[in-house]
Amino acid sequence: MDTAAIDTWGRIEFGWLPGRRFDETSVTDNLLFTLQNQVPGLLTYQSNQVQERDSGADWEWWIGDDQAGWICLRIQAKRVYEDNT
Repeated sequence: MDTAAIDTWGRIEFGWLPGRRFDETSVTDNLLFTLQNQVPGLLTYQSNQVQERDSGADWEWWIGDDQAGWICLRIQAKRVYEDNT
């Protein structure tokens, strides 16, 4: 996950360049793709626009198992702005 975070920050900084864009949807798509391919057994569920409007979540992570129980983490992506101060 550390590598995915570092790669994401690099892409966000690239998106600050004139004529470039790396928005919330791009971040979400890239992170879920990376994590799904790098973490065996990880299950993710990405919300569509209607579901996101209703729940506020861009995606959900379900952690646990049938015997110990499950916890749902609903994740909302937020845009990062470059600090120009």
